[in-house]
Amino acid sequence: MPAGTEVYIVGLAASTYNPVTSTSTANGTVTLTEGTSTNGLSLSNVGDQIIAFQGGGGSVSAAGATNIAGINYFYTAGTTTAGWNTDAPVSPNASLMPPGLTGGTSAFYTGAVTGTTAPASGKFNCTGVPSSTASGVRTAVMNVANWSLSVSPIGLFSGCSFLAATPVITLNPVNKTVCSGSSTTFTVTATGAGSYQWFQNTASGFVALTNTAVFSGTATATLTVSGITSALNNTQYRCVVTSAAGSTTSTPPLQQPA
Repeated sequence: MPAGTEVYIVGLAASTYNPVTSTSTANGTVTLTEGTSTNGLSLSNVGDQIIAFQGGGGSVSAAGATNIAGINYFYTAGTTTAGWNTDAPVSPNASLMPPGLTGGTSAFYTGAVTGTTAPASGKFNCTGVPSSTASGVRTAVMNVANWSLSVSPIGLFSGCSFLAATPVITLNPVNKTVCSGSSTTFTVTATGAGSYQWFQNTASGFVALTNTAVFSGTATATLTVSGITSALNNTQYRCVVTSAAGSTTSTPPLQQPA
């Protein structure tokens, strides 16, 4: 799947969940109304929370369920970021934070917009993205300060970049002139970097390096070459810098004898 692809998942089945027995009972269907960029996210029409999860047979607290993220926007006097609507259980249902989520990290509570009025719509304002990792995107999205909330319909932002751009190398490693038996370093500087891998030019082309007595920092921004011998004279090294969106390769500096 190409980086930046948006995936829409639509479920049209409705059910009532019993947390005591961990069972869901079919309870009608949902009519899908396609949204547009002028409608925004209507919170008031979808219940108390929006929860992203996998597995569990459709239940956020059943065996095998992995809760990924959640938003709670229903206001009560005792609603908290840590537990959500802890003072509003109606057995067997409740509006509590599902297991595995953490307030302020993988889940958040919107709070009241004015007084005791819960928001009716909301939109993520793109703050904190792009990020080179899924956890970085989630951290930005799960920060209530990065949302615009309203009691009226609001339009969606457009042009959010949720994935990192290809890394940009701002400083390539430079040629080094070294004496036999000494050590030297090669450093690359890049923006948007997620990982680094150094390569050495050999008779069969550039080969990925691993940490040895001679090479260290092979997966960092700085490669160290120690105990240099004549066999390493006129050797080239290069670094491949990678993010979620792709990779960029540095120009290969030359290691020359003094």
